[in-house]
Amino acid sequence: MVLSALTLIFAAYGGRDLRDAARSPLSASSEADKSNAPLLYRPTFDVVDNLQFQVVCLLPLRDDAPLPPGVSAWPQPGQAVLSPALLAAGRDEGIATRYGAAAGTIGEQGLASPGERFAYVRPPAALDDTARMWPVTGFGAPSPSGIGEGLFVKPRYLLIGMAVFMGAIPAAALSVSAARAGSDARDQRTALLGALGGGRRARALINAGEAALPVAVGTASGVAASLWILSGDTRLPWVGHTLAAADARRWAWAMTAAPLLAAALVLLGVVLTHPPQDRREGVRPRLVRSCLPRWWPYLCPFMVLIALQGPGLAPNPPTRLLIYVIGVSGTILTLPSLIGLAAVAAGQGLAAWGRRTGRSGALVSGRWAAAWPGATVRLTVGVVIAFDLVGQTQLWVTRNTVPAVQAQQTVKRVGTSAVLVEPRDDKPVPPAFLGELPPGVQACD
Repeated sequence: MVLSALTLIFAAYGGRDLRDAARSPLSASSEADKSNAPLLYRPTFDVVDNLQFQVVCLLPLRDDAPLPPGVSAWPQPGQAVLSPALLAAGRDEGIATRYGAAAGTIGEQGLASPGERFAYVRPPAALDDTARMWPVTGFGAPSPSGIGEGLFVKPRYLLIGMAVFMGAIPAAALSVSAARAGSDARDQRTALLGALGGGRRARALINAGEAALPVAVGTASGVAASLWILSGDTRLPWVGHTLAAADARRWAWAMTAAPLLAAALVLLGVVLTHPPQDRREGVRPRLVRSCLPRWWPYLCPFMVLIALQGPGLAPNPPTRLLIYVIGVSGTILTLPSLIGLAAVAAGQGLAAWGRRTGRSGALVSGRWAAAWPGATVRLTVGVVIAFDLVGQTQLWVTRNTVPAVQAQQTVKRVGTSAVLVEPRDDKPVPPAFLGELPPGVQACD
């Protein structure tokens, strides 16, 4: 799921950039181009169902004026072409007649995504004020210029960072924990194989064969999900975003390879997490305890400090996010080991207390906890990851929704009692407009 999600992030953003570049206007630079420009262009904004979207006003000046991508024919003056998603979302708000009669819909090749809300409006023929429209020679820029949905989406690096530290790191930690869960019997079998002369290849084949069935089930599920996404446009549940099948098919090789790569990584983790035999003292089966370096648990406080204080020292948002991801990911990976280290100290204290008081249960359990901290780590890693995911989800949801909630509360409080007028820099608000304001209305600069 994580590898497929990363692939879809690159596919969706890459496809959006291609279509945005294709519909980006080419502004006329020279005076000659401006005088001979076939189009006048002006972007503006509107709101439907409390979501803002872009509306582009197009005024063709010649019969051979180029059409924007996704539009098959010019609408008549006073008509508009809307995206299917906008037409569906604003049906109850009169969107079909808000800009004039709807003359059709915009094709997918002219939209950033199948669910984009976007509109092209052709103003009435008797339009007098064209000063705020600029001349363009056509459509299709070398790079996207920021239009439509691209103005409102989060940067690509933000989603990649979230997929890594909220998906890849927990998945890797849980995979290792699952491979080592109940591993005493497998470790003894590994030692017996070594005593019988089995080498690394024999141990790897047996361990991989034991994990082959669940890994194959997961791989088959991942391949089926990839084929389903490639079959057509996919609407993500809860999120509401629609993935374009054309974008996913452009990355079809990566979509089908992602489950296979995940299977290889899990099998590699299964093979590497079983310790070999120690042959230094005869042929008696004896295990080498595989453990992390002694300094590993002590990294946890430093990772917490990096996550809390590091982003404030970064110069730009991408670096801040990178530092935060490193801090949170390091905390996820080191906190279970720190808990295991604490369990060792607690076990030693419990064993000493049991020895002084003659309590055999406390003595045995204390020595067991002190001797096998890995079992404690495996038991707590799932809880640590669960708390982290819940906390991070709450953090990011709050970060993205609190400003929107505050804006909605302001709209409910103010309603239609305020009007925002945006005059041009070289043309202040006309005094005649201010003079026509009704009594009791104040104009604030």
